Amino acid sequence: MRILHAAVSMNPSPGVVRQMEWEGQAAQSLGLIWHVSLHTPRRICSSVVVSHSFSGAYGSLQRYLALRRGFYKWLREVAAHYDIILLRHSVHDPMQVQFALSFGRKLVTIHHTKEEQEIARSLRGGRALALVEKVCGRVTLRKVAGIVGVTGEILDYEMERANRQDVFTWVYPNGIWISDGWAPRDERQGKVPEIVFVAGSFHIWHGLDRLLESARKCQLPCKIHIVGRLSKEQVHQCRADSRFVVYGLLDEHALGALLARAWCGIASLALERKSMEEACPLKVREYLMHGVPVYGTHRDAAIPESFPYYRKRKSVSLEEIIAFAEEMRSVPKRTIVNEARPFIDKRDIVCRFHAALEEAFS
Repeated sequence: MRILHAAVSMNPSPGVVRQMEWEGQAAQSLGLIWHVSLHTPRRICSSVVVSHSFSGAYGSLQRYLALRRGFYKWLREVAAHYDIILLRHSVHDPMQVQFALSFGRKLVTIHHTKEEQEIARSLRGGRALALVEKVCGRVTLRKVAGIVGVTGEILDYEMERANRQDVFTWVYPNGIWISDGWAPRDERQGKVPEIVFVAGSFHIWHGLDRLLESARKCQLPCKIHIVGRLSKEQVHQCRADSRFVVYGLLDEHALGALLARAWCGIASLALERKSMEEACPLKVREYLMHGVPVYGTHRDAAIPESFPYYRKRKSVSLEEIIAFAEEMRSVPKRTIVNEARPFIDKRDIVCRFHAALEEAFS
């Protein structure tokens, strides 16, 4: 079976680029005919990125339209060479609707959020754009051969939007590339628990405010490393407690050194602020790949509730986080990686997804 996974984005996040790179690596290592292509106007050094350049004086809207015209023109030209086209859903996009009307029989859309709700919460033009997505998204969903969500919760949402049952469905969670022979560094020292909280930017659904509030009620010794972009107010609040250490963004090497010392990692603590209860964040996969157990307040789409190294709680308690870190202190990091691998390894995830596609469409 010949598969193409395509996406178009004006400004793809580093996480999106890495997920698609790892998917391409996984498919190649499995010997699959599975190609990955991400189209963007940005200059990104990546094997999966196709960079579009625009000559002349282009405004933001013109660039947006030109990028999509070029992307869908290319997609129509190559569609005949593939049995299945996996398309990362593009919000409020009439050109995607046109493509679905022509190629719906081999098209499977992949969804990473509850689009209409997410757009409606945006600051500028949210309601109008949500209305466009309501029309475009639902028309697309009624024409495709398959609907995929990165969580079961998102998949249920898309099926409700599609209002149909005669369609292939699958949960395709995020994963991480784990190279053969990978062994995490274990540099945990001393008696003071070291806790890591990583985010690209600390939005309200990460719940940093809840951790800070709980810290004010708990005086137990610990060190909490905060990694990512923070507002000035968040920096000020963290530095008011000497147990918090603020880093900003770290490169892969520096983050790896920090995770080698970590006793515990923190997932999102307020996901319900996005009207969601389930997620599969990349940072959880990074923690587990480094042998760091995880504490969070949401379900993980790929990790079973019985998994001992992901501790889910309804509320945020620094006291409980510290107790969990101390409980996990004696567990070798290699053990955590080995037990997490079936749920987070990109190769395993792609292999299962490919088998499902082949069964449904071959």
